[in-house]
This record gives sequence, C-alpha cells and structure tokens, in this order.
Amino acid sequence: PHDLEVARAHALFHHWARARAQRRERAASNLEQARAIHGRGVEVEDAGVEGSAAGCHHAALQAEKGWACKVRRPHSVKKEKGMVQVKEGYFRVIVAKAGNKLEQIEFSPMNVLGASLESDAFHAQAVKVWLLTSPSTRNPETAVSTLEMFELSEFREAEAASACMDAVQALASTVCPLGNRGGVLAIVNPTSGHKKGMEIFKRTAPLFRLARVNLTSVFTRYGGHARDIIKGNPAADPPILPLDVEQFPTLVIIGGDGTVCEVLNALMERPDWRSVVRFLRVGTIPAGSECALGK
Repeated sequence: PHDLEVARAHALFHHWARARAQRRERAASNLEQARAIHGRGVEVEDAGVEGSAAGCHHAALQAEKGWACKVRRPHSVKKEKGMVQVKEGYFRVIVAKAGNKLEQIEFSPMNVLGASLESDAFHAQAVKVWLLTSPSTRNPETAVSTLEMFELSEFREAEAASACMDAVQALASTVCPLGNRGGVLAIVNPTSGHKKGMEIFKRTAPLFRLARVNLTSVFTRYGGHARDIIKGNPAADPPILPLDVEQFPTLVIIGGDGTVCEVLNALMERPDWRSVVRFLRVGTIPAGSECALGK
C-alpha cells in the first residue's frame, strides 16, 4: 500500500508539472503573438496575455509566423490591430483586445473560398478573404451557411499583402473539390420551386467565382431539356450534343427532385454510362418545393 501511494504521488506530481509547462508555453506563445501585433518595442506583461480560441481545440498554440495588419471583421466598419496566420490546417485571425488580451478566430480550410487583392478606401492594398461558414448539424433542415469576409489591410511589411493572399489561395486550393478538375456545368431549372431556381442560382453563382471555379450554366427551357443536355438530341433546333464529361467533369443541378431524377435517369440511359458514372461528379443545390433528395 505504501508503494502504491508513492506511485500515485509521483503520477500526480508529473501531471501537475506537465500542466504547468503547458501553461507557460501557452503564455509564451501568446506573449510572442501580442508583441508581434503591438510591435517588438512594446513591453507586454506575461500575466496580462490570454487567448480565447473560437473553434480551436489545440491545448497550446505555438508561436508561428504571421502577418501583422489591421483586421476588419464581417459586418463591421471598425479596423482592429491584429495578425493573420495561414497554415496547412487552418486560417487564423488574431485580434488584440483591451488589456493586452488576444482573441483568436480560426477557420478550417473547408470554410475558405479564396482571397482577392484590392485597394481600400485610401488606395492601399487590402486582402479580402471570403469564408463560407459550416451549417449546424443539429437541425439540418433549417441550418444555413453564411458568406463572410475579413478585410486585411495596413500590412507592416512590403509585399506582405500579396504573400498573404497567395497563402490563403493556396490553402483554399488544397481542399477545393472542384477547382482542379476542369469545368463545372450547372443545369438550372429556373421554374423549380415556384420559380426559385433562378433566384438561388444568382445567390450561389458568385461563390463559384470566389472559389475560382470555372462555371458554365445552362437553363432549361422546356420539359425534358435536362435529359437532352445529358444525352443529346440531334432532332432539336439547333441540335444538342451529348454532355462532354471530359470538358465538364463536374455537374451541378440547381432544381427540385424532378430535375435531379431527370438528369440521373439520362446519365444511366447513355451507352457509355459505366465510364460516365465512374468519372463524373454530380452535386445538387436544392431549389424545389420539397427537395426530399437534398434533405
């Protein structure tokens, strides 16, 4: 029993020492980031630097190279001192708060659409980073994604804005399922869902452009038009050629359940359907009244 108590005491001591080392490492990391944001000549007390990571599950954030700049958050006109870090697994914005505290906002690469280099109101270079938030999984029927934009400006280093934009774009391209596969064809039924198809297309088409996806759209004009787009119709005026899956290896259907079923049935009716279904990627953006398949 005595040896068991000694072993327990040693285990507790090592656990306490490891936790203390992690706290010191975290404080040192946050101190390094705070000094980078405020400037190396600014003295920052260690005890006053804290980090609150939104959506970040790291036990301790390690100091990593980033770009010090001014940050304008989504739906805000205020610019805050901050830093941007772009690594293989995340896009992180660190904002300096009162009392030398830090607020960290982190996004997965799956949420990053892309970035653009533009000029702000004072004709200085600014990087706009476009993000699409992940919908909640608690209630999929009512969950929505929102488009958000962080504006990064007043970089301290020359050429930092373009380097930051390139890093964000490279991060987005690592997980983009469409950007590296050639063209994307969108078959849009403008009358689906009480004529919501066109409205939904106009709302979603800019997202493809922000992600630098080469999008081509075709709007159905009559019943069976989606089938003709997939299989072809030489009797049409003008004749419609079958879908070239090498030119458009990705197909997006914007419509209701009827449009989706029409496209899928037409794919299976093609003489080359075996090779087509192995190569073609098919997705849907629900725009119908019920959209049972999308749910």
